[in-house]
Amino acid sequence: MQWFIIYVIFVMIGIMKKIVMVIIIIVLLASFSCKKQDSHYVKQYPLENIRPINYKQEIISGFTSDFPHKFLWEVQLPSDGTLEFAVAVRKHTYEDFPERLQLSVKEKRSTITLLNKQIKLIRQHGQIFYYKVPLKGFKNKQLFLEFELKSNKNNKSFSDIIIWGTPTIFSEARSEKINIVLITIDALRADHLGCYGYKYNSAPNITKFANEAFVFNRAFATDNSTWSALTSVMTSTYPTQHGVVFNGYRFRNNFISLPEILQQNGYQTIALLANMGQATHKGYDYLLKTNNDEILTNVATQKLNQFKDKPFFMWMHYFGTHAVYKAPDKYLSKYGLTPQDLKYGLPPLHYALMGEQKPIPDAILQKIIKLYDANIDATDYLVSTVLAEINRLGLKDKTMIIFSADHGETLGQHLNYLYHSGALYDAALRIPLLWYIPGKPLTQKSTDELVSSIDIAPTILSYLNIKIPPSFQGINLLKLFKGESLERKWVFSESYGKIYSLRDKKYRYTINPHKEEITIVDTLKVTYDEELYRHPADELEQHNIIKEEPKIATAYRQMLMQWVNKNLPASVPAQTIDEATKEQLKALGYVNP
Repeated sequence: MQWFIIYVIFVMIGIMKKIVMVIIIIVLLASFSCKKQDSHYVKQYPLENIRPINYKQEIISGFTSDFPHKFLWEVQLPSDGTLEFAVAVRKHTYEDFPERLQLSVKEKRSTITLLNKQIKLIRQHGQIFYYKVPLKGFKNKQLFLEFELKSNKNNKSFSDIIIWGTPTIFSEARSEKINIVLITIDALRADHLGCYGYKYNSAPNITKFANEAFVFNRAFATDNSTWSALTSVMTSTYPTQHGVVFNGYRFRNNFISLPEILQQNGYQTIALLANMGQATHKGYDYLLKTNNDEILTNVATQKLNQFKDKPFFMWMHYFGTHAVYKAPDKYLSKYGLTPQDLKYGLPPLHYALMGEQKPIPDAILQKIIKLYDANIDATDYLVSTVLAEINRLGLKDKTMIIFSADHGETLGQHLNYLYHSGALYDAALRIPLLWYIPGKPLTQKSTDELVSSIDIAPTILSYLNIKIPPSFQGINLLKLFKGESLERKWVFSESYGKIYSLRDKKYRYTINPHKEEITIVDTLKVTYDEELYRHPADELEQHNIIKEEPKIATAYRQMLMQWVNKNLPASVPAQTIDEATKEQLKALGYVNP
């Protein structure tokens, strides 16, 4: 019995030693793990340094680093997912920069190499390299992902030359969120589209799209200039409120924009812009600045393929129908034009005609208008390419598509003026607005209700059940899809932060309260005093009845100025426009060269 007790004691001592050893090992491992966790690598590194990074004509959301470089990213993975990130090298002049780089992504705890790639750099044509890495088998695990970029040829280092696109992990689960595609075309008049009753069958592909969409017959821009009008679309505020009252101005930081809100709610946000590239843009994961609509279309199809498996917001702004009017030859014959007629689409001729301060000869004016229409058809084809790709990828049933414009074009209707900036008439302010909602049968197909471009953003958020910020001034248009009334009496537009215009179903009323002389594109000097046009009898707004209808003018003056004094700041701070922006504005024809 005694020997048995002694044996049991020795066995227990042995077990206790093993337990002690296990405890020691666990403590050491925990200590090692804690030391690793205290390391400068183990943190949400990308999230602390994310900012918009310029890379040639593109802007990506990310951060920069020296070369070679290594960082760790700690993430908690709720389910199997896919890691996505990008790498690019800034333009350089170093002759000894390696032609090939080695990129590795490892999971440190399990010492698994997830990605090992050789990047071959083409110095003359740099590019952004995008990567997708499956994270199978890591469900509900904490990962320590190590990213390393080095050369396998030399050990030289270079300062701040690497761009990292924000590493992001997407769940493999199919998102139920719908995508949002917003297509806007520069200087596109609604009444020059076939779907709005134009005499020519212009833009046949847009007409086909309109047959499936909800058509707003009376949609108006907040301003007649691109930067002002499109900033209003994205912030749902008026130009005098957001501060962009001139092309070249930047909007105030205290205003939140639609892409920022969507980004915060799990959307990948993309902007592809053929105008307004130098403007303020916040909330985009990727931004392309180009002066070529074909490039814009090609990148749009690429991005649709890249983001087809996750919710995205994509905004495309085509230069489209903005002068210069230089549609390819195949679009000219429809309007009785020849390649020789392209000379009438050049801005120097336009400025000369406007500068003469006399009626433009009708034969020349008709050539200009037909060239404008040919540009519409050329842009229509590019838009159809994007719509076709959405359909080919099977995205149509889960993508809301909105088609519109920043503003219209006067085309000589007023003041012998061919362009738009400074013109407060339907020609420059009435815009197309076509809205496709997937999988939702519409109670009706169109509306004559008055809507504003500032209504686009709050309507998108309302449909997505995302809270609308209090700064948004627009109205949710969803009730119109059901055939209900909006009960809006009029819409407001402005120009240069000084001239105000009210448009309802009966009249357009415009006032320059301080009677300041306005210079339009350095060519026309105009003093808007008061103007009143009757609708629909005077649809082109040719006959100012301000003196014929003094009582109506007084009523509209009081109504408009009371609203202005209540809702708009008394003045907008002037801004300095940098030289790069000035050159861009000059190239786009906003300044008479």
